[in-house]
Amino acid sequence: MQVKSLKIILAATVVSAGTYMYVPSSFADTVTNINESQIESANQLENLEIDGVKLDKAFSSNVLNYRATVENDVKNVTLHITANADEVITINGNKVEDPTNVTLNVNSGDNIFSIVVDDGINTPVTYTLSISRKLSSNNLLQNIKLSSGKLSKAFNSSVTEYEVEVPNKVESLTVTPEVFDAIETVKVNGRLLNQESATVKIPIGKSDITIDVTAENGESKKYILHVVRADDSVHEIPAKKPTVTNGSGRTNTGFPVMQTGQKNSGFLNNAQGTSSQKTGNQIKQSQAQLSSLSVSSGTWNKTFSRDEYTYHIAVGSSVKSVTIDAIPRTRGASVSIEGGESTIQLGDNAKKTIISIVVTKDDKRKTYVLVFDKDVKVKKTSNSIVTTNTSDNTGHTNNNVVTKNVKYANQNQTKQSTSWWGRLWREIKSWF
Repeated sequence: MQVKSLKIILAATVVSAGTYMYVPSSFADTVTNINESQIESANQLENLEIDGVKLDKAFSSNVLNYRATVENDVKNVTLHITANADEVITINGNKVEDPTNVTLNVNSGDNIFSIVVDDGINTPVTYTLSISRKLSSNNLLQNIKLSSGKLSKAFNSSVTEYEVEVPNKVESLTVTPEVFDAIETVKVNGRLLNQESATVKIPIGKSDITIDVTAENGESKKYILHVVRADDSVHEIPAKKPTVTNGSGRTNTGFPVMQTGQKNSGFLNNAQGTSSQKTGNQIKQSQAQLSSLSVSSGTWNKTFSRDEYTYHIAVGSSVKSVTIDAIPRTRGASVSIEGGESTIQLGDNAKKTIISIVVTKDDKRKTYVLVFDKDVKVKKTSNSIVTTNTSDNTGHTNNNVVTKNVKYANQNQTKQSTSWWGRLWREIKSWF
């Protein structure tokens, strides 16, 4: 308005003065400069700054674009704007009541704010402020929950591998990974987790469950659960372990030993007075098993299997001892060989020696039984069966002779063997 009024006054002066009016050129230039300066300063900010955050360049009224960067944990910033009192400030279309103190919410990534200055007369001026909030690098879990079993150790975000043991009846496991930030992406066994939990089928034996966690910035971390599901086979164990002494003079606290001279069909049974009673209590097969079992000498009646628990091993009469090598199936399981030593003495007078091998893992227990059958010669007569040990390496014959009475075809007749004292008495009487 001032410029327009000035032009009217000048025009009237020139007309009234006629052709004799003289206007100095220096005065005309001064009026022109005042006009341009006022136009240039219209709708410009005097200052723009972010509380605690540095702009990419120093503020200038003539510079319209600015950038700034904040850390990922910064959720909002405070903006301070200085402008003329008659100018209206809007940010992204919203009028600002107090330009000196404006709170702006910022999300991860780039946030663009358009700051428009308008005095209602001149052309509005737009300043652009771009605030970049860094992407999150958090790819950690704060916990892992399971529907069955438990982690081998307390969960720690920095520890990425755990062992989990579940009983055989557990066919699937529900895994719930808990993240620190909802923007983290989680995959279980390669499948994107769209819910809180994922259900994974568990095979018998060993298997792995992988949990991949990806941060907002793309960095990932892998957690691994080493799962062991117990075997489903069962094994029956004796209710009680009788204590007997075998022919070698050693005490067998695991299973009864056949005494020399007893007739044996080759296997333990109740008719021979051995203990094969079942308790009826069955325990599920677990990690308390052997992966291999071998002896230094002898012929096995069948190939070793971790699910077979009784074996007969034939050894020669000259074999005095054998060494047992038992290796557990699972790390952490303990093996106890009866007698406390891996080398077992086979007595000269022992036709059978039975050794128990106990495998223990946590609260589970399995017992393997080795029955060593010594090679003997059998001499049959019409009225008796005499079992004698074979000659040793020196050529001498052992004096251990066991005589057993047998039944005639006629059940009413029995022939008794004459004792040594009876023969001696007859010899004394023959002298008189």
